[in-house]
Amino acid sequence: MRRAFDLLNSLADGAERSGEDLAKSLGVTRAAVWNQIRKLRRQGLSIVIGPNGGYLLQMSYSALNAKAITASLRKKGVDHINCSVEFVVDSTNERLLQGLTGRSLHGDALCAEYQTLGRGRRGDKWISPPGSGICLSLCWFFGTPPSTFSALSLAVGISIIKRLEDLGAKGLQLKWPNDIMRDEKKIAGILIEMRAESAGMCKTVIGVGINFDLPKQAKDHIDRPAGDLGGEVTHH
Repeated sequence: MRRAFDLLNSLADGAERSGEDLAKSLGVTRAAVWNQIRKLRRQGLSIVIGPNGGYLLQMSYSALNAKAITASLRKKGVDHINCSVEFVVDSTNERLLQGLTGRSLHGDALCAEYQTLGRGRRGDKWISPPGSGICLSLCWFFGTPPSTFSALSLAVGISIIKRLEDLGAKGLQLKWPNDIMRDEKKIAGILIEMRAESAGMCKTVIGVGINFDLPKQAKDHIDRPAGDLGGEVTHH
């Protein structure tokens, strides 16, 4: 998928580009460009043939930038979150869970452009094509295990709704314990997993998935009503 993201970045400005131009800029053959176009289309991205016979991306796309995210957090006085970004991971939750034995630290956050094995509650697959939403996990350590993770999920859900409302979203509701809904369609989900130690330390991974602009093709592959924010919120 890394080559597919290189191609996606080349189309991100919304300009039409020919297969020949893309092949030259990426250092690949036109056949390789076509293969990556097909791969992106299978993920639900709308890439069409433009008026001049080139490729045209019919959605807005801006790659995640760890430095920009960190700078924005620092500007807001949040200096205890260490954010990193990866293009493709199996699962942001799984990646942080694997590091809980020593590599992952309190306040570590991981964002991904695309998850190959993203999952929700009860093991449901979380579908989020590149550029269509946020896939985020956060490491948080507690001195002792919380009495119930339902309360933690509730607090996370309320915080997400409040922030999205600050950015302009309307009509969001929390379906306890871990779904954020609008018009009976799921907009976002929360998945909390933990590893408790005998000494009492509870290492927790809080996973959040938010649909910003989910393509129809992706919605058709989800087995329950799914919605998105539809570009309603401003980007910060």
